[in-house]
Amino acid sequence: MIYEVYNNRVLVATTTSTSALIQANLRAGLNLNVRARDAAGNVSAPSNFFNRLFLPLLRQPVLQPFVNLQVQSLRQLVIVNGDTYEPNPFPVVVDVRSIGSVAAEGIQVSLRLIDPALTLAAGAATQFVGSLAPGETRQVRWDVQAARQGGRLDARYEVVLTTGNANSTVIVRTMTLPIIATIPAQTTATYYVDFPESAPNKQWGCTARANGEQGLMILTLGSPRELGRDSDDNPIWGTQLLGFSKEFVTLDEIQNIAKAFIEGYIEGCDGTASPGPREAVLTVVLGTSNSKINGIDNPALTAEHGAAWAAMINELNAFLEGEEGYPDRVDVAGGIDAELDLSEWSTPPPTRAWVQGYDSVAAYPYYNFGDCNGCPREQPKGEWTGLLADQDAINLHYPALRYVKYLSFGLESSRALPQIYKADYATEWYNVRRYLYELDERKTPIRGVVVSCKVTNCATPGSWEDYLEGELANTFIEPRLAWQALYDRLNSPFTPERDETTGQPLNRTNPIDQGRLEFVTDYFNGAREAIDDGKPVACDVSMRLQLSSTISGSRRGSDALSTGQRTTYRGGHGMHCAERTRAHELWTHGRGNRSRTQLSIPQRNPSYCYPIATPTDSAPPVGTPPTITPTLHPIDAAQQAMDQRIQDALDTRVALPPRTRRRNP
Repeated sequence: MIYEVYNNRVLVATTTSTSALIQANLRAGLNLNVRARDAAGNVSAPSNFFNRLFLPLLRQPVLQPFVNLQVQSLRQLVIVNGDTYEPNPFPVVVDVRSIGSVAAEGIQVSLRLIDPALTLAAGAATQFVGSLAPGETRQVRWDVQAARQGGRLDARYEVVLTTGNANSTVIVRTMTLPIIATIPAQTTATYYVDFPESAPNKQWGCTARANGEQGLMILTLGSPRELGRDSDDNPIWGTQLLGFSKEFVTLDEIQNIAKAFIEGYIEGCDGTASPGPREAVLTVVLGTSNSKINGIDNPALTAEHGAAWAAMINELNAFLEGEEGYPDRVDVAGGIDAELDLSEWSTPPPTRAWVQGYDSVAAYPYYNFGDCNGCPREQPKGEWTGLLADQDAINLHYPALRYVKYLSFGLESSRALPQIYKADYATEWYNVRRYLYELDERKTPIRGVVVSCKVTNCATPGSWEDYLEGELANTFIEPRLAWQALYDRLNSPFTPERDETTGQPLNRTNPIDQGRLEFVTDYFNGAREAIDDGKPVACDVSMRLQLSSTISGSRRGSDALSTGQRTTYRGGHGMHCAERTRAHELWTHGRGNRSRTQLSIPQRNPSYCYPIATPTDSAPPVGTPPTITPTLHPIDAAQQAMDQRIQDALDTRVALPPRTRRRNP
């Protein structure tokens, strides 16, 4: 075969050598055309014959370094024992091979886990391979943990190759995770913060670590307060903690509360816990509320307070980033218990102002862990009430939905973590998410549920649907049932709507679904009524005051005296019962002639306290004068400490953190 080589239709060479032809075309920048003449003299017309036949050969990696990736991994996990994936963690193995003519250098291979259902269990996210000679192969491996799913999920991940002198490659894979629909997230303990001292807060943290808690929990820190002014006449922001002492704390003290809890969580109760990320991964939400003060809107519930709260969260996370062993294991987020009952909770304008202020400087999200009082349950959508003339009277359907949607989904930093104390609450929050979807077709997820089971001593076996009506309709449900109630509502084939006349389901198609519901957190303490077989039992409340009682004339005191027992009273914020009055009398009796009004007992949220008889070593002799022994935190000392901290804050001119505008990552 004779090749006639043309450049712009001008014959420039004749050759029988393909190698010479290649070299000539390379010199011409691959711009030559070729006419071929066979032995019989047949000639092809000038064309891009050369490019079509020889260019693929020229593009083979024979003149440069080139690296090839081969990913070995399963495409789907299987379910064993009804609730476990296998294998889990699953391996991702990559063979890295140099197929060029010279060594490839600076080779790195990274694993990017796109879906949050996947987490890295073993192996560095980026692995350095270095240099590979031609024909050399190196293998890298990761182990990846898959979270159990309430809906089928194709979880995506990427393997990324970068080199110093060769090609880059991205290979995308998916892992199919089947449905394990009845598995709720792990339950964490959430707390009303009692005192600002480090020891009890650190103990809560180490207890969470000892219990293996991961996910999300809340430290509830009371409602906003302005504690004074600095030398530049800027407000000194803080909160008033819940409980007997009603202590005021500044934002700096709140940071110390959080640091103590996190220190306990990271280090464990004995200070020797491993800081491994698989053993300790937690988001700590620092929460305030929109509760009223003396029956009126909280004057400190402002955009300025919200912005200062967000700046505090930013500052805390910056601190954690600098602490060895803390980053990637614990982070901090903001939070607000925004509730809608206007008899006890502030109206929408100041509540909206607070979240807007938070969002204006937030680098980290806030969670709305409030309620949806007034949101529709099973009412047909066509019957949902329209707008009200009074925008502050929100407890009718559309206004409530609009308000809760804004607080939970309406801002870049907002997240929804609803209270699902009772079964019906799940239906209310389903309708919030449905309302959101129908407004702009967003399927923004609800992140989890907040329950109040430890506080109420709830024992609710069976199905959550058993607690929708009848005698159980107002019963607090346990974490497993609360999670299941919201999960089932979100993923049901039909909406919860019923015909208002017949009560029968309307069987309208559910337009939303949510396969993952990540968090369950349970209030470990608080001031709620506890029921055991229909009878009140002791509350494990947020502020515990224990008093030894042998008061003459007290039936319980004389009974304890005669049986050699000590009667312990426990009370919490907002106590409202005969025992509260009696505990007050016992306490003021022990304080001599001081006025009883010096012991402030808040009158918000109705709750209860009950006497618990606990044995003592011996009963006091008959006729012993009455004694009152506070066994936790003396009110006098608490009041003095609170007064001193406020004075110190004023003396040292505590100022707000700078307001830098940052957005969520």
